[in-house]
Amino acid sequence: MRRETAGKIAAEAVGEAIGGAVEKVTNAAKEAEPAIVSKKPIAALTFRPAAGLALRGAAVLTAVGFAIALTACGGSPSKDTPKGEAAPTESASTDPSVIDKPVELAYYENSSGYSREMFDKDVGDVVKKKFPNVTFKLYSREKGTMLADLIASGVKLDLISASAGTIADLADTGLGGDIDDLVKKYKYDVSQLEPSAVDMLRKAGDGKLYGLPLKIPASALFYNKDVFDKFGVSYPKDGMTWDELYELAVKLTRNDGGVQYKGFLASFSHIASMNQLSQEFIDPKTGKAALSNDNWKKIFDNLIRFYRIPGNEFDKTTISTPSTPFYKDKTVAMFASVGGQSYSDLLLQLNWDVVGLPTYKERPGVGSGPYPVFLNVANTSAHRDEAFKVLAYLTSKEVQQSYIDNGIVPALKKSAYRNDFGKSNPALKGKNVQSIIPDKFAEPIMLTKYQNTLSSALNAAFSDAASGTKDVASALREADEKANKAIETAKAGGK
Repeated sequence: MRRETAGKIAAEAVGEAIGGAVEKVTNAAKEAEPAIVSKKPIAALTFRPAAGLALRGAAVLTAVGFAIALTACGGSPSKDTPKGEAAPTESASTDPSVIDKPVELAYYENSSGYSREMFDKDVGDVVKKKFPNVTFKLYSREKGTMLADLIASGVKLDLISASAGTIADLADTGLGGDIDDLVKKYKYDVSQLEPSAVDMLRKAGDGKLYGLPLKIPASALFYNKDVFDKFGVSYPKDGMTWDELYELAVKLTRNDGGVQYKGFLASFSHIASMNQLSQEFIDPKTGKAALSNDNWKKIFDNLIRFYRIPGNEFDKTTISTPSTPFYKDKTVAMFASVGGQSYSDLLLQLNWDVVGLPTYKERPGVGSGPYPVFLNVANTSAHRDEAFKVLAYLTSKEVQQSYIDNGIVPALKKSAYRNDFGKSNPALKGKNVQSIIPDKFAEPIMLTKYQNTLSSALNAAFSDAASGTKDVASALREADEKANKAIETAKAGGK
């Protein structure tokens, strides 16, 4: 019987008075026992792979919470509490809008350069207005506070935030919190959220829910209007195909007064991880790399042709930092990248606008896959109820409306904010920012603990193929072999 069910039955049987007494005794016992840090992730808490996938710690956890593996010495474990999980404290109120006792939540942000000021603006101050009893201890991805450092020092995290791009760092912990029980307990309406982002989490946990999305950036096509105006070319439009974009890029790739203008560049890593064909990096049935197939060849061929345009050729900057010539040099007409998460000062200094990512003609209307920012209640949290109430509030329409007003793609379905997007952000006045959000997200792919290995191999293959060092078929085949060898080595080492 699951822990929460047992607790509910017990509470109904003996009442709140006895339940409160038991909680006090339990907490006193916990304080009397010194915690010992586990040297290895607890196998029972590793992510279960999607059907047939023989990989430990599958998936996407993008902002999904992974916590720290701790065990306590002494005493007999509860029959209903799996070994390694922290017994959660019960909230004093079953009202999701009430936290009536002081609590400090340990919050981990899996990105670097994330200051306390940034956190307070994004989360801390927002939560404090709703829950004045809640304070936060912030940890971020910096030297000395990497996830491995926190595991080693025995820090118990309550909430963990990350994006699709940092899933691999989290997956290695092997820990993630299934919040289905809390969703049910507090009658949280998951149906209000963008289905593709929720599906990504469900896919990660073999049907279980490992966190909720906070924001859902997507790929879009940004363009510099000054370059178009300089050469008298009409601006791009929503609903274009990749073939139409190619024709436009040819017109805009020119040398003028000794300055080379490029028609189009793309952030390949984002195009790949959010690909419109929903092509997996790994075969869910075999657990082996799936980089050498017709879909990846199609994706490669589609982009590489742009780098065959005279004057728009591939170079090292194109693959490593494609944003530089667009934002800083201002010599690129169009740039495909992630949008709707923030608007940098560099972008706002341009005479810019944006349209939806071009589509494959055989898949009309299908945009990029989602690139969500997730937040999860960590499995070892001793404050699961309070942490979930914070999570639920951050995904509520009340909070999400601020994202909508400022042009940040929220976690909600597009139908809930279609006409309000970006309306309160002066920098977005007159901009076509609604096009950042596709009418239909591509089905999300499954990102695994081997994602860094797979992405690295694929990026190297694209570099080789785009530069002409290797043909596409050979580059992809070698990437497949390289990735599989690395995965086998990792498995042999118990990773």
